[in-house]
Amino acid sequence: LLERIKDDRKNISFFLCSAFDWEIRVELLKSIKELEVPTVLICYDNSIIPFYHRETAAHYDVVWLTSPETESLFQSWGANTLFMPYAANPHIFIPSSDILRKCVGFIGTMYGNRPRTVNFLTENKVPCEIYTDLKRSKILNQNPINKSIKRIHHSLRYSYNLMRFSIGWKILFGTIKKSLQKNDYTLKANEFSTIANPVSFEKMIELYSQFALTYTSIDLKDTFSLKNPLQKIHLRVFETAACGGLQITHRTDEIEDYFEEDKEIILFDSQEELLEKVNFYLENASSAKKIKKAARERITKQHTWKHRFDKLLTKILKNE
Repeated sequence: LLERIKDDRKNISFFLCSAFDWEIRVELLKSIKELEVPTVLICYDNSIIPFYHRETAAHYDVVWLTSPETESLFQSWGANTLFMPYAANPHIFIPSSDILRKCVGFIGTMYGNRPRTVNFLTENKVPCEIYTDLKRSKILNQNPINKSIKRIHHSLRYSYNLMRFSIGWKILFGTIKKSLQKNDYTLKANEFSTIANPVSFEKMIELYSQFALTYTSIDLKDTFSLKNPLQKIHLRVFETAACGGLQITHRTDEIEDYFEEDKEIILFDSQEELLEKVNFYLENASSAKKIKKAARERITKQHTWKHRFDKLLTKILKNE
């Protein structure tokens, strides 16, 4: 890698990676700096596993955090942080058709609180289309304590690291509480549910455009079992909006910083509010269409990868 950078130095603006501590050596980062190439670490899961970057974070010129919760932790390790959320490429994620599928759609893995939310909707006669890998979902929905026993060494180390920061404690408590509950988190099939296999990238874009509403889950790990659960803004939040998708998701302060409620996104705090809003927009296609268009416009104006990289380059130049 170092030789490749040396050979092509004139064409390199900066070095960007997402490597964990055991995947990259500090000596390599120092050597890249000696070539006067700015180094950037992007942390996709810093709210969950910040400690995976503890040893190397301070050796990058910029550490790009995609969640704000653990920024002070990275700074205590000597990292020069920049918080920016995910984004979308509006030239790839494009509204694909005017066809409207009168249902709530979900594409992804059915774990955590997701099956329970979809079950609630279909039990209340809301048509839902789910595209998921049921085998993988079943594995992820196994009792977390039982899974931990099978991987005792890894689980003990992971738990120890979680106890070293406040968000980690909540994740740990959520896992324990869920393990003690007798709730069934299995996705149930009925006349209002259509369950299908995962789809291609191109088909995903098409479906996000066509769903009357898309259920976007932002629950962080098993913290949904707590009184005050944690949420994490995922990549799909921005990509779905870029597709012209109408999303319904949990209300959080962070997501309200990115989208305007009831004009670009639909938010809820309770199952009752979820059901009420879903039924309204399933029966009011014109209102849904306006929000879909506005969501797409918000992405193109503020949440493209160009916006993010412009800000990153400004940070790099200030460091110089």
